[in-house]
Amino acid sequence: MTTPLLSSDRPRFDSALELGQFEAAGPRLVLVGAWGAFFELLAGKQKLTGGRLLLAGEDAQAAVASGHVGLVLADSPLPTTWTLLETAAHSGGLCGMSRGEAARAIRELGRQVGMTEQLNRPFGKLTPLDRRLGGIAIALLSEPEVIALEEPFSGLEPTARAALAKSLATVLRGRSVLVSVAELPGSLEQDSFVQSSDEILFASDRGVTARARYSELTAAGANYRVVVLRHADELSARLAELGYSVQPRRAADGLGVLFSDPNAHGTRPLLEAALAMDAPIVELSPVQLRPDAGG
Repeated sequence: MTTPLLSSDRPRFDSALELGQFEAAGPRLVLVGAWGAFFELLAGKQKLTGGRLLLAGEDAQAAVASGHVGLVLADSPLPTTWTLLETAAHSGGLCGMSRGEAARAIRELGRQVGMTEQLNRPFGKLTPLDRRLGGIAIALLSEPEVIALEEPFSGLEPTARAALAKSLATVLRGRSVLVSVAELPGSLEQDSFVQSSDEILFASDRGVTARARYSELTAAGANYRVVVLRHADELSARLAELGYSVQPRRAADGLGVLFSDPNAHGTRPLLEAALAMDAPIVELSPVQLRPDAGG
């Protein structure tokens, strides 16, 4: 049996976030929305107060320190006066690599991400794109089993986003990866990358509220995700009767539903059904990707 890339057994964070219980196979997952606490956990800035969270079978709290996960935060705290070669020597030493091994590895990774000429430049003098690519190269240095990237497309200009997407397609090929984005739809370059995912997981401060494949989100008709306080199963059945298409994958706590509206009913029948079934709606939001995002 294949080990799920992300396995959540009701973990509770310092921030009071609860992800619920679910498994997502991967090997490429896109995380949309409020996943900041998850990345803070990986970075050692939060702890779980209960439950369990696994990445490819390993405890998420210790996964980065053990070398099991390579982490790149949205604002990686890399020393501005260090070069990529110097940073690689330090990072490689922490995971048992010699300076020569680290230098060879970072030169190859630098070639893959198009940073051969930037290896000897201080991080503080690099462009935002090159700083991000440099952080990704460092995270890949020890060949971790999983790569976790926090909002890699944020804050970049269109040409830089396109270059980043091209580099990610090269260095992430064949790897297990979790990539977060703030929202969907986003930029054309971001959404094109999202298209390559195996599954998309949406989270709010209430936890994981919807799950879907990219193909399901780009099908005809608008898509919505709704979170109710109770009676989600009954509401799902009623929505299907009304002509909505309800996705089979459920949110972690069973109270989030992702559905599409192929017949353009709008949301009024949904609201009436929820009211009639005593299923109070606490969140309702559209999810619509560009049909041509893979161009």
